[in-house]
Amino acid sequence: TYPDGEAPTDVPVVDAQVYENTTSTATVEENKATVTLNNISFAQGMPAMNIRIADIPQADDNSYYSPVVIPTVSMRGSEYTPMERYTMTDVACNITDESLQLTLKFPMGYLRYTATATAEGYTGTISFTNITE
Repeated sequence: TYPDGEAPTDVPVVDAQVYENTTSTATVEENKATVTLNNISFAQGMPAMNIRIADIPQADDNSYYSPVVIPTVSMRGSEYTPMERYTMTDVACNITDESLQLTLKFPMGYLRYTATATAEGYTGTISFTNITE
């Protein structure tokens, strides 16, 4: 609040959501990583989709980084289609046999995914944050 007790009107609203038990797969080929997040929906009523974040160049031993990635998306079992409107920036991930960490920014907000390896791939939690004016 301001010194006179009034609430400021220029404070952004932070919308934070958590998606637990999110499954994914990650592969590394030719020094590039591909991560696929399964059955993700970022808004009520939005159909679940699989999001493939491909060709993230290797930056270090287990680390991968790209300043820009255009993801491909599959909804309701459709073919993967490039989705420029979801263009991701500052895509960074770390992939090991035990865990996967992924961070990125896209038009809908900031995403952080932390997962543990399973027999089928990885399972973990997405933290999704959107700051609105």
